[in-house]
Amino acid sequence: MKRTLCLTALTALLLAVPAWSQVITVTSPVAGAEWCIGSSYTVTWTKTGTMDASVSIRLRLRGAGETGVVTITERTENDGSFGPWTVPAGTTPGEYLVRIRTLDSEVTGSSEYIDVANCSGPAASISNVRISNTSPHHIG
Repeated sequence: MKRTLCLTALTALLLAVPAWSQVITVTSPVAGAEWCIGSSYTVTWTKTGTMDASVSIRLRLRGAGETGVVTITERTENDGSFGPWTVPAGTTPGEYLVRIRTLDSEVTGSSEYIDVANCSGPAASISNVRISNTSPHHIG
């Protein structure tokens, strides 16, 4: 009886997938990358272990809690790639991480922090320009 109980317990341990063997690693974006508001990017990741077949992906603003969350997608296949996705106008510039979570919330992976910025400056213009030739070799 004792041997059967031990064998049953050992079998249960071997068949169970421990949570530590389930890993999502964000491979893009990388630490320090800059994402421009209005530009498009692809998020990539690798996965280890058996896990849910679908994930959600979000941008999370450093220090902003739930108020600083931008949804990239509520649901996509857990196949290692999503995109291109365009950073929406109105996104608050700052330091964000990309968080990928299985829909059953069992496995989560996060990128290092990236910069989200307004990259387009004002359009350059030239006006009221006068060009004159001050060369002593002026040809006439």
